[in-house]
Order: sequence, then structure tokens, then C-alpha cells
Amino acid sequence: MHFVLMNADTDRYRRQAKACLDEAQRATRVQDMEAWLKLAEEWMEMAEAAQRQSSYEN
Repeated sequence: MHFVLMNADTDRYRRQAKACLDEAQRATRVQDMEAWLKLAEEWMEMAEAAQRQSSYEN
């Protein structure tokens, strides 16, 4: 059960990162694009951490 939750978290974090990347592509100001890219990076780091944690638990 715990693995399923971690996998769901990983998927959700990756979707959030993708949404941020999409916003970065639509940004018209450099500052906005950079902010969206930073957020995408943070979501991907959380996804990778969740993935590592689920790997350790199985």
C-alpha cells in the first residue's frame, strides 16, 4: 500500500513539473520563465526523492 502512495506522489510531482515547464514555454517575460523553470526543477527533485524512497522500501 505504501509503495502505491509513493508511486502516486512521484507521478503527481512529475505532472506538476510538466505543468511548470508548459507555463515556462508560454511566459513572455524572462523573469517569469526563470521562475517557472525553477519550480519545475524543484518538483522534479521531489519526484526523484520519492522515487528513491520507494526503491529503498521495496
